[in-house]
Amino acid sequence: MYLVLGVDPMRGRLWWDWVKRVRGVEIAQVLRAWKGAGVKGVIWDHAAFYKAKTVGEGGCGGYINRPMLLSPAEGIFAEVRRWVEGRRYERIKAKKPAREGVPRGLEAEGKVSSLVGWPYIRQALNALPS
Repeated sequence: MYLVLGVDPMRGRLWWDWVKRVRGVEIAQVLRAWKGAGVKGVIWDHAAFYKAKTVGEGGCGGYINRPMLLSPAEGIFAEVRRWVEGRRYERIKAKKPAREGVPRGLEAEGKVSSLVGWPYIRQALNALPS
């Protein structure tokens, strides 16, 4: 399972979902769910699967493919790795709740914006058309 993570560095919000494979079809499904939850746009990093036709045209209108030099999600993933990796889990399934606990905790404690709200990210997001 792969953790797909969306970050709103301006508001300190996180969205995540799990996919079995990281392909355009699965990413498009995640985006539709996030859109239903109020996400209005996504700015991607350079990962190839974001360029799949199903992501851009699969009913996910309003999503922007404007690559960032460093994705804010990487700051959150670094925290997930810091708290989850290197620990022993009796079963691999026990690792999934541990991975979800980190983003939940960061969001609840109001730490998302301080971790990923870098000035160049804020400037880039403020420059996007509404």
